[in-house]
Amino acid sequence: MTRSTIWRVVAASGLAIALALPIPAAAMADSFAHDGSIVVQADVDLTVPAGTHFDTVVVFTADATILGEADTVVVIDGTATISGARVGTLVVAGGAVDIADGSVVDQVRTIDSTYHVATGATVGSQSSIEPVVIAAAFAPVAIVVWLGVALAYVLAGLIVAAIAGAQLRRAGAAITSEPGAVTLGALGVILGMPLLIVILAVTIVGIPAALAVAILALPLVWFVGSLAVSVRIGDWVLLKSRGRVEAHHPLVAAFVGMIVVGILSVIPLVGFVIASVGAGAVALIAWRAAFGGSDRTATPTIQVGPTPA
Repeated sequence: MTRSTIWRVVAASGLAIALALPIPAAAMADSFAHDGSIVVQADVDLTVPAGTHFDTVVVFTADATILGEADTVVVIDGTATISGARVGTLVVAGGAVDIADGSVVDQVRTIDSTYHVATGATVGSQSSIEPVVIAAAFAPVAIVVWLGVALAYVLAGLIVAAIAGAQLRRAGAAITSEPGAVTLGALGVILGMPLLIVILAVTIVGIPAALAVAILALPLVWFVGSLAVSVRIGDWVLLKSRGRVEAHHPLVAAFVGMIVVGILSVIPLVGFVIASVGAGAVALIAWRAAFGGSDRTATPTIQVGPTPA
């Protein structure tokens, strides 16, 4: 079996199935007895014996050997061997095609795959699509989706900054004033919250709470944490560039900081570190607010006007 990659299995499988949707040529299609039979198999090689018919055969990360008849055969990350068989449409992505003598295939479509046909085989048509073509086709969609997610992230961040600007600044101040406590808070989020989810999910009664923590609470802590770091960075940039920051709602600081954090997050692990530190600071502030601990990270006095001469 050929090499396996996640992108090939996910992207190529969807494309391959889409390519298989068109109905084969009328002469070939009419010669098959359509019975709606479908077989889907993954990680285990499949053989369709001689004298057996399937309308659709789909195989993931495994090899398929067709000795009988099939309207459509799709093989993802594997070898498709057609030996003395009749196939309407054969689609192979990230694998290999081997059509032996005596086989009849109406159309073959390959994606990043090798292709071999014996001289005694009959193939109506063959076309090949390279990965670069697939990437070019999906690039505009990926860009639009990325821009949409980025816009939603920024808008959500500005809303939180407008509502809870003081809390975000207090969390940001904790990062530099209490690094030890923030580190403990980060460990609590990274280790404690997943442990809490597991404990809650043990019982049927706790499953809804576990889902709420996993789907709502944990992502919210990470988001607010990264936003706290963004505000801290934005305040520093504004203070250095124009000598003052916003007096109340740190909207500009949040916007500037989110841009900086977004750029830094391109570097592997940097985004995780930023979110972890911010989540630790947020957890620390939330703990003190909930359990009445001493707050040594009160919003610092920040220069909001021109520095007096």
